[in-house]
Amino acid sequence: MKIEASGVCRSNLNMVEGDWVAAGVPPKYPIIPGHEIAGRVAEVGPGVESVSKNDRVGMQPLWTSCGTCEFCLTGGEYFCTKKEILGETVDGGVRRVHPRV
Repeated sequence: MKIEASGVCRSNLNMVEGDWVAAGVPPKYPIIPGHEIAGRVAEVGPGVESVSKNDRVGMQPLWTSCGTCEFCLTGGEYFCTKKEILGETVDGGVRRVHPRV
């Protein structure tokens, strides 16, 4: 995916302003915000039929999860205790759109 835009929502601003530090968010500082990401498909791998090169797409904020816990195995990856979220636990889309940020 070639990222063309990244939004920063109110939750990102709360986090950047330190409103959630007591709750452990962000666990990494400094953090680059932006979990609302959109762009175009840059390349398509073998067997992929749901998208084509240059299709407009969006990316979900969930960057990764463990893939083995009960939540992950039942479609509840957002509840995984090892999840990584763009703009919260890993640098978000603003960095990917504007490399000088």
